[in-house]
Amino acid sequence: MERILSILLAVLMVGMTFSCLSVSGSAADTKALYATVGDNNTHLLPAGYASLLRRYQSGVQEEVREWSGWAWKNDHANSRLDFFVQQAIPQAELVVSDFTSASGKTISKDNVTATYLGLVNTLTPSYPGIDYDVFDIITHETVKDLEAGQLHEAWVDIYVPENTAAGTYQGTISLKSGNTTHASFTFVLQVMNMTLTDPEDWETYLDLWTYPYATNRYYSGKTNADFFQFTTPERQDTNPFSLYSITLDKQYEAAYESELELYHRAGGNAITVTLVEDPWNSRLPCPCPSMVKWTRETDGTFTWDYTDMDYWIELNMKHGIDRQINLFYHAGVGWGFVYYDKKDGKVKNDVGGSPTSKDPDSVKAWMQLSLEFMNDLAAHLEDKGWFDITVLSMDERGYDVTKALIDLAGQVKNSKGVPLKAGGAVNAGKVGELFDQMYDISLYENLEITKEELKELAETRRANGQQTTLYSCGAGKMSTPNQPGEAAYAVYASYKLGVDGVMRWALNKYDEDPINGTLNPVKKGDETTDMLSHPVPYSGDSYLIYPAYRNSGSMEAQSTPRFEKLCEGMRNLEKMRLIKERYPEYTDAVDSLVSSLGQNTSMPVETGRISDRLLTLCSTITGLTNNRFTDVDTGKWYMPAIQFVVSSGLMDGVSGTEFAPNNTMTRAMFVTVLARLDGADLDNNVASNVFQDVPVGKWYTGAVAWATRNSLVDGIAPGQFGPNNLLTREQTAAMLYRFAEKRNCNIEDRAKNLDKYTDASLIHSYATESISWANAVGIMQGTSDTMLSPRNNCTRAQVAQMIRLFTVNVYMKRDTSKK
Repeated sequence: MERILSILLAVLMVGMTFSCLSVSGSAADTKALYATVGDNNTHLLPAGYASLLRRYQSGVQEEVREWSGWAWKNDHANSRLDFFVQQAIPQAELVVSDFTSASGKTISKDNVTATYLGLVNTLTPSYPGIDYDVFDIITHETVKDLEAGQLHEAWVDIYVPENTAAGTYQGTISLKSGNTTHASFTFVLQVMNMTLTDPEDWETYLDLWTYPYATNRYYSGKTNADFFQFTTPERQDTNPFSLYSITLDKQYEAAYESELELYHRAGGNAITVTLVEDPWNSRLPCPCPSMVKWTRETDGTFTWDYTDMDYWIELNMKHGIDRQINLFYHAGVGWGFVYYDKKDGKVKNDVGGSPTSKDPDSVKAWMQLSLEFMNDLAAHLEDKGWFDITVLSMDERGYDVTKALIDLAGQVKNSKGVPLKAGGAVNAGKVGELFDQMYDISLYENLEITKEELKELAETRRANGQQTTLYSCGAGKMSTPNQPGEAAYAVYASYKLGVDGVMRWALNKYDEDPINGTLNPVKKGDETTDMLSHPVPYSGDSYLIYPAYRNSGSMEAQSTPRFEKLCEGMRNLEKMRLIKERYPEYTDAVDSLVSSLGQNTSMPVETGRISDRLLTLCSTITGLTNNRFTDVDTGKWYMPAIQFVVSSGLMDGVSGTEFAPNNTMTRAMFVTVLARLDGADLDNNVASNVFQDVPVGKWYTGAVAWATRNSLVDGIAPGQFGPNNLLTREQTAAMLYRFAEKRNCNIEDRAKNLDKYTDASLIHSYATESISWANAVGIMQGTSDTMLSPRNNCTRAQVAQMIRLFTVNVYMKRDTSKK
């Protein structure tokens, strides 16, 4: 039994099936390789090549040569292809075709890319046990030599332009070498008649900290020690005085822009700006120069050069990243105020005091210089039109520093008297006392706070115009060894928990050589050996993307499967929001889908399930918005209920055009609906072992067996379930009550007065408590003001209504912490 249960399960697709099909290769295929569609939610490790190859050779594992997927307009769909190469294939080229529909419409091959995935190693000194290769780089290579005896992978991205006609499109992706086609894949894409908004308009807030100086350093070809002029290269300590001379080099602008465009495609909202040298206090893997250069003039006054800051902000905004500017200012915590003294001709950091000093004069000096700078900065921001979207930010600082920066922000105002906003990533603790004074907070994902408390906090802050997100760091869900699907899961989880979005350290804070690693001491057991690894706590922790290969002659950034799954999560979450906005009658179905997150303990499995169920919902909406059921009156009381159960996959029409709302339900039909609500894995070939009238192999056998195991049903007589007997209203209440009890739902409420119904005495004793409860929680009202009709048979419309009300009023409010 799954821990958290799916609402949107077991639906019948209308007019098309969207599962991957196993088909044989073309005549031109050779057994130089086995080629198959892979699961892009998980890693397929090269280390498993030999054992997996044997499965293909023995026929245990079949090649999958057809992919099917879906997308909205102005949307992307992704796939992965796996190649088990037995004989070397020189100059193997990935070739894509146009995607065409039966009506002759086309998605140009210019919108379809298929490129090879590149390997990186996961080894870091901190985690010597995590030492394996992962396909983590989505390269720009379409041609390469495929070596024998190795696994090779490719990534496919299909963009659906906004003007694409809805329908089913088919194309091919082939692996060719010269005149030989080694493998050919059929791609089938359903384009829904729904349009996704542009990333800059998405509601979910995504803040990926960005570091252009790390990009600058990488493309310079210098080591960290040389570029940042470390004072002790063997320890990689930072020299804050050398950072002063580092500015953004515009010869690498193409690199900055390619990274920002990836960030924009993910729905990125926030711009990362450093106001002082290294505000993160030498946080690995490289320091962060200030985007504002401080100068002390010969008369002792300070001036500030905003050249790098303005350039960086304008470059972000050029790519649609313009919702928030986060200014990081940790003076007094790291290197203090680093400035160039014109009088002495030296770089210093000997002024300004500290906000946390025990010396009152030091605190006063810090606030005085900070206000001098911040007031100048505020005027500059206002002149640029940026003040209103700017936040003075910090990361994981203690109460004293956080309070000092909040106080500082409150004293910095624009010409209208509006103070600067404060915010940052926090670990809570005593800092939680300051939350109401912070416009933007991002809470660590493993913070000790209940889901209910988090939801309440986020809702309260949202009502006050404040923003709350969750942040992931320390390898949480998005680092190199993590399964790619975990990134999408993190986005869905933020929505389920009621916060406004996700913050992540970081997009591009590259280590020395993020692609190849660096020679680093790695301790294994009692021995320490210099090995090629990443000098960071966890490989990929500080970067979701990669720079270009050094020998490529390009500065175009390279994406990763984990970043692409983050993008997928952001796109799908926005689809859910748009469905609620454009089709409010499906709000319950969306909320049920979100509530079901966590049904499987495997995050990649959940990511796939959420996408599949969202497809079901979208397909239903496009079918039901015009009411495909000819026997359903859109103005009737039952229409919202029918929309809900059909879009949730709990019930379907008796045909493609009829729902039969007034037809009666059988007992077998109802336990099947409950099983779908529970997300049960049903097997109709397993006997119920209780009821003689439930034989193996019937369409309802698995559901009855499931209901029996969970003590949800009683027979109508010894050994008799009565699968074809008509369902009564009191039987419905009894089974819902038992289901609620088994799934940790509230079963305490009771009706205050059933005596108002003249037929209440007809309720059988076994159903008395159940009906009282169902009436109290709003699931079962009377058939009239005076009649409850407990023994009447249920119509399909009535069942749809009771299932909808049960889901919304009871099931979605269950205690999911218990199994």
